[in-house]
Amino acid sequence: MNNRKKKLFIVIGMSMLTLCCCSKKENDSKLSETEATTTTTIIENNISATEVVTSSQSMESNTTETTNASLAKDIPITVNYKSEDGSANEVNYSSLSSIDLNRPSSLKGNEVFIDWKESVTDQISNITEDSNTISLTPEYIDISDTENAIYNDTIFTSSSDSYITVPVIIGGQTNFSVIDLEILFDTNLFSFDSFEYEDEDAVCNYTKDGKILVSFVSTSNISADINLCNIKLKKNNNSTSKTKITYTVKDIAAWNEDCSDYINVTYEIINDQIVMY
Repeated sequence: MNNRKKKLFIVIGMSMLTLCCCSKKENDSKLSETEATTTTTIIENNISATEVVTSSQSMESNTTETTNASLAKDIPITVNYKSEDGSANEVNYSSLSSIDLNRPSSLKGNEVFIDWKESVTDQISNITEDSNTISLTPEYIDISDTENAIYNDTIFTSSSDSYITVPVIIGGQTNFSVIDLEILFDTNLFSFDSFEYEDEDAVCNYTKDGKILVSFVSTSNISADINLCNIKLKKNNNSTSKTKITYTVKDIAAWNEDCSDYINVTYEIINDQIVMY
């Protein structure tokens, strides 16, 4: 508790702000909602363990799939983005390589993007010049009733991308004024590049042992979604895999009713996925 107050005294000394329990912080950072899109995935030849396949048949199958994948990249693609209410938004793309699979714009601010319900790989494998439409429905988690939900929307990154940016967000029923957060990523897949953004009340550092440390202190309780920082990572290779960002909360607290002391609050890690394809 003393460490929390020391941090607060530093903030007060630098900013000369007056404590006010009733004040609300409006943060300039809002959840960005990017247009829902899709992109190239790798088509793998799956053979059942009980299926007997000759060498020539296997070679023929691989050749067909390679041809389809190569052809699909040059074919104009139509994507039907479906919503939970049954409506659909049809978007046309010049080629498969121009499509992005990240958070769709149809999602609300309290909905965290997890994945697509349909198998993108299966749909792409069936694309031809005469049948070049795929359908996608987003999977999400509603954090409306979650206190201090810590997350990043699932990030899809293709082999053509050299960098990715991970926004670290706290949303849902936000109620905190202090948080110390430790963030880890797979150093075999990524290298730390920079912080593209930091909230004005956050101090962000990257340590030599591969940890990202975020320390946030506010003179009033946060009551709206807040983007603590955006972490830019460089890819070490173009492997295809699913990986995660690891969030560890070292400390989190909020002011009590008369702003005389801190009280502990709850939190939940909602989503932390990165998909490399």
